[in-house]
Amino acid sequence: VDGGLARSAVRALRQVAPALDAAQRAQEAGPQDEGPALLALELMSPQQPQAEALVRRYLAAPSALPELRMAYARVLLDAQRNADARQQLERITAQRPDFAEAWLVLGVLQVQENRFAAGEATLRRYLGLAQAEGRRDTQDRGLAQAYLALAQAAEKRGDLAAAGQWLDRIQSPQDLVATQNRRASLLARQGKLDEARQLLRNLPERDAADGRVKLLAELHLLRDNKQHQAAYDLLVPRLGGATPDAELLYEQAMNAEKLARLDEMERLLRQAITAKPDFHPAYNALGYSFADRNIRLPEARDLIRKALEYAPGDPFIVDSLGWVEFRLGNLPQAAKLLRQAH
Repeated sequence: VDGGLARSAVRALRQVAPALDAAQRAQEAGPQDEGPALLALELMSPQQPQAEALVRRYLAAPSALPELRMAYARVLLDAQRNADARQQLERITAQRPDFAEAWLVLGVLQVQENRFAAGEATLRRYLGLAQAEGRRDTQDRGLAQAYLALAQAAEKRGDLAAAGQWLDRIQSPQDLVATQNRRASLLARQGKLDEARQLLRNLPERDAADGRVKLLAELHLLRDNKQHQAAYDLLVPRLGGATPDAELLYEQAMNAEKLARLDEMERLLRQAITAKPDFHPAYNALGYSFADRNIRLPEARDLIRKALEYAPGDPFIVDSLGWVEFRLGNLPQAAKLLRQAH
């Protein structure tokens, strides 16, 4: 059964508490049975800490399945608990050195954390295991993910030639957009921004969704290269549709901020919130903007708290709330929130 579907069904029926109670009783009867832990894993959320306790109790046993530990690590990554996820991944690689997936996810995480030497070594270990298993570049998306991460690490180290060589190995059609994104970044780093933009525009466009992906990729390329006016101009003709797009409104608001058009930024963020009331980045950005300028602080706090309702525990939003509390003079609360975000 699909885990997400199962979790949604249980919650829709409001049977979370009975399900957890059943899982606890089942685990007491058979501590080494993975079934209760699997159910608890599907029910994990900040509102259900007892579910994670069940998972961890199962994983404490020497007989715990590495596959379940891997699933737990992925749930932790989804919750942005990277340090906890890393601990689980390192334990898998120590106990089961042939568990390729754990090496891949750990290596990608290390690169994301700017631990490039460690990430490259870990990903090379994964590639060795993949080669031993006879995987093909044309079929395996895990290989493409590893090549992309290795290219990113090489680029960050300033070795653009090596980054290009890793990208050349990617043959999976599903990863074409990510590959061309990375190539465009390399071109921009070499002062070839126009060529980089054209590379993204030449991506195939089968439908409106593909067009939107291409647009966002070009916007992010311009933003990363501090071309805020060009990004702003690119979006202007895209915002006049009958159905407002919250994400594009947000992107334009960020461009307006960089161009010191703060009134326009506020208008665009409020439009994004109206278009999509659960779009938490807009609440956070507007609240942080007020706090950063030391204005309308009570409203700033309300906006950021609203963002946290939609994204509980998000460290970037917690950081914003800590900044508001600092501006309000609530120093102990500010320190507590900023430590939590850190």
